[in-house]
Amino acid sequence: MDAWLTTDTHLGHDALVEDKCRPAGFSEKIMKGLRNAIKSLKMMVLIHLGDVSFDREDFWHRELCSLPCKKWLVKGNHDKQTDSWLMARGWDWVGDSMTLTAFGKKILLSHTPRMIQGSSMNPGMAYTTAEGIVIPSNGENYVSFKYDLNIHGHFHDFGIEKVAKMEPHYYNLLTPKHYLISLEELNYQPISLKRVIELHNRREKQ
Repeated sequence: MDAWLTTDTHLGHDALVEDKCRPAGFSEKIMKGLRNAIKSLKMMVLIHLGDVSFDREDFWHRELCSLPCKKWLVKGNHDKQTDSWLMARGWDWVGDSMTLTAFGKKILLSHTPRMIQGSSMNPGMAYTTAEGIVIPSNGENYVSFKYDLNIHGHFHDFGIEKVAKMEPHYYNLLTPKHYLISLEELNYQPISLKRVIELHNRREKQ
């Protein structure tokens, strides 16, 4: 599958520069990297794992969606716009998580880490899982799920100790089947899904 990943672009988030978390001009560097990847690698699908932009939201979403490829957005905790607003700016697909099978693996794509195995129930109500919307007929209905890999963002280049301290509810979910995409560690460039699978199989970071 010719898909490429990016996440936590935070386009236009000047406070990250002021706080010395990112270099000046990082937004333009991200966009240049995406354009170059599409041009040189003939990238077909860009999957964004959330937290797209800060300030000038309309401008940055339209900039991303002007890229000549399919654009799928897995919403992050800072993506507060409605799905219809996002689709109107040019996203081809928008959701809270995505499941796909590629390179022999069942993959869950999300912004934050998710449980990769278990079952869930919400008696008498419709609820959403990574598999879609399920409407139980009674309180005894469970939906089982199991993934080979959960690719996510959200942690940037935080060390594992910082994650454990700041967000223990996510830290406690982490297993060897979770793989973090960090734009800071990738020099603000996209990474192919194939490359992520290769690195995960070798138990290597980016």
